[in-house]
Order: sequence, then structure tokens, then C-alpha cells
Amino acid sequence: MPDITRAKLRVFHAMLEHRSIRKAAEELEISKSLASKYLAELEEMVGGRLFDRSAGGLVPTDAVPLFLEHTRRVEASQEKMFDEMHQLRRLQKGNLVISVSEGLIDTLVDDVLASFMKEYPGIQVVLRMRATAEIIADVLTKEAHFGLAYNPPPTEGIEFCANVGHHIVAAVHPQHPLAQLDRPVTLVEAMEYPIGIMPDSYGLGDLIRMIARADNLNLTPSYIANTLMALRAYARQAHGIAFVTNFSIRKEIEAGQLMGIRLKHPLADNQHSRLIVKEGRPLPRAAQEAVARISAHLDSLQSDNTHDEQTMHQQLRVVS
Repeated sequence: MPDITRAKLRVFHAMLEHRSIRKAAEELEISKSLASKYLAELEEMVGGRLFDRSAGGLVPTDAVPLFLEHTRRVEASQEKMFDEMHQLRRLQKGNLVISVSEGLIDTLVDDVLASFMKEYPGIQVVLRMRATAEIIADVLTKEAHFGLAYNPPPTEGIEFCANVGHHIVAAVHPQHPLAQLDRPVTLVEAMEYPIGIMPDSYGLGDLIRMIARADNLNLTPSYIANTLMALRAYARQAHGIAFVTNFSIRKEIEAGQLMGIRLKHPLADNQHSRLIVKEGRPLPRAAQEAVARISAHLDSLQSDNTHDEQTMHQQLRVVS
């Protein structure tokens, strides 16, 4: 079956305009015989006449509107394909800069970036582990294409794209006295033991201090570290209490190295990690693709939290 080529379509449209094979051929600077051949092939393809021949010239048949609609769909489909191919080529090289809270690195790399980098090996991914305030600053100053931050406050110029809720937990060694609790722990109860927290420039560290102020508690941590790795080690090796998120100790819980006891306080509820971008900033194609994938992943985690929270707690062995 003959194909619909651009050359044949140009001939068809010229005939439709001039109602003449000769005039169409002259306009396109081709021979009349070639124009007639193209028309015959198009009519063979549609299985009927596109023009009736008369003394006054060519007369479009009822098949012409159907043929025009078909060609429009074909052209639109081709344009869409060419656009997608162009976008795909743009994903073959470039760089992607992401500022991220430490506790979200594992899920970001394992669940999203690993497959992204395998699919687009030409994209250089630059991952920056930062505090929440630094992530916001990076996004606002365009130092990062986007950020994934723990509990970022509403900030002018920052747009929240997606989020996932989580819980604040007291991470303890399985042999720690608090590990025997079958209920959430209060901050005042936890303060009976050495406590490790993050600096107040980090969202998590600031939250624990805020809870202490709200309850009129004189919080004096024994250990302050600006990495979750150091806090996890403190809970594992020193048998202290490290306030972290349930998200950040999943591997240690699964390995039986730590337990997470949910912190009981109204301020500890409604905690979120959010995907943030600079409001109004056009992102390159690679960043758009990554944002879409991360948003979908966070949405799936949020759905799990909402509809299957009990199962998730059991999997994480978080005492609640």
C-alpha cells in the first residue's frame, strides 16, 4: 500500500486549492505526470476517488473531509513523536543537581535515582546532603534544580511539589530500657537517659527543641551531631537515645540493630518531607523527569502511610 508522504500531501493540497492537476504541478515545480501519479496513489490508499474530473476542473468528493481529518491526525502524531524524540535526546546528556536531607538519601537513591541513572547514563547527578535551611537556599538561588527536605517551612518563592508524612522516633538499642515500652514515649521520659539530637539549624533538631520549650523542659543533650549516620551510631554503640525519623532508620530496624519508639507530642505529628522547587523556574528536561518520578514515589509512600499505616509500623517495628 502506498504511503502518505509529505510530497504527496503537498500535491493534494495544491490540487484542492487550484482544482487543477496542471496548476498544482506548476506551483510545486513538478511534472504533471508525477502529480497525477501521486493523486492516483493517494486514491488507491483510501480506496476511492478524492476528486471527480469535470470540464471546470477537479471537484472534491465526499471522501476529502475524511482524508483531511486522517492526515491531520497523522501529522499531529508525527509532530508528537518528533517532539518526544527531541525531549529524549535532551535527556541523553546534562546534569542534575539535587539538595537533600540526609535521612531521605537512601529512598531517593534506591527507589528513584538508581533506575533514573541506569536509564539515562549521560545525565550527571550531583547529590548534596544539606540541612533544611540550606536546601531552601540552594533552590532559591538556583544552586540546585530542586530539593528534598525534612519539614521545610512555607517560604516565599518556594513551591511544594509532593510530600510524605513520617514520625519522630526515639532510636534506641534493642537492649535499652525504653525498648521494652509498648507505647509511645514522651520527651520528659526520654530525658531520663542520655539524648542525641541534631543542631537547631536542622529541621529535626529544631523540632525537638521546640517540643522542649513547649513543655517547659530544660533540654541538655549529651550528644549533638549534624549527620544521621552519627546519631544512629550513637544509639547503636553508646546505648543513648537519638531522635530521628522512622524513615531514616529503616535499615537498622530491619537488621535488628535499632528500635524506633514513637515520640508522643502534638508537635511531633504532621511532620513531612517535601519535594521543593523554585516557584516559576523552568526546569530542564532531566530535572522535570526526576521531579515527576520522585513525586510519584512520594505519593505512593503517602498512600501507604494513609491506607496501610498499621502494616507499615509493623514492618518498621516502630513501637506505637
